[in-house]
Amino acid sequence: MIESIYTTSNLNRMFVYAWSEETNEKESKFGQRFVFAGQDPYEECLKRIRESIGVRKDLFDDGTIQLSMIWDVTELADKNNMMNKKSKFDDFLRNRIGFVKQNEVHKLNIEILIDKVNEILRKEKQPRPEVKLSTAQFNDAVSVINQINKGKCRILAELTARYGKTIWSSAIAVESGIPVVVVSSYVLTSFTSFKNDIRKYKQFQEIEIVDSQEKDYQMKINQFVEEGIQVMVFLSLRNGSGRNERIKYLNHLDVQKLIFVDEADYGAHQKKQFEALKSMVNDNDVLILMTGTNSDRASSDWEIDFMISTTYFELLVNKKESMDLMEQK
Repeated sequence: MIESIYTTSNLNRMFVYAWSEETNEKESKFGQRFVFAGQDPYEECLKRIRESIGVRKDLFDDGTIQLSMIWDVTELADKNNMMNKKSKFDDFLRNRIGFVKQNEVHKLNIEILIDKVNEILRKEKQPRPEVKLSTAQFNDAVSVINQINKGKCRILAELTARYGKTIWSSAIAVESGIPVVVVSSYVLTSFTSFKNDIRKYKQFQEIEIVDSQEKDYQMKINQFVEEGIQVMVFLSLRNGSGRNERIKYLNHLDVQKLIFVDEADYGAHQKKQFEALKSMVNDNDVLILMTGTNSDRASSDWEIDFMISTTYFELLVNKKESMDLMEQK
């Protein structure tokens, strides 16, 4: 939840934000809000968005308009002498984002816009916020890491909707220390979620990302492995041109791999995808099949030696327990 990323501060800060209308997936909007000391940045960005849409505040009030991300860019704004309410720091970044339609509107899907902003801030070394794991994410991560350390290497993770699989799996990757992390999926939108979360949070800032469909993907992976930098590789399981070559290359890497299969019950379980995936997984590699439903189908062709399962009801129980503890304090 983005409202929990940043809290109030005793300092003035500069924030930028990204939002879109759920009825228009091809466009998104990017703006700024100067947040004074003591103000909540998330609430201030919401206020600014509602102010900016004039007579169509009904789109905000009925949930058509969705705030997808906010960023604290105080350090970068200060470095460029733009730490004031009227500086138009969003326009300073907008020119680098590109695809401007008019004013604050970009001809970009919201996820792509977020990815571009994350890349800009990463290159500028703007400090990132820290991510906090939920109770379920923390407990499940500890369980999986303990089992990996005990030699378990075929793991099934049955995780309910709204669990936060990308954050959880990225935490597993960091804590495992395994040099090459492969995120494979038949559902290509999974990669955008992983990339945005990796680029968003401080704990993941040492991980590099390579899409195996890039022309120079082998050179990049080899370089990161040689330099001892953990790399996350995106691998499409769709049976397209070059897939088998990419799988063969990853299979022959002379390092251990941590392989996540996202939406493992969708597409990845089919014979052609399963056989291709299995040809990449070596005996010492750790495989984690992630699914929200149909865990039997997702794991039917694998010899699972450890399983975790978290339901939506358990998430609600954890939330209530947390709220009760907050009230006691």
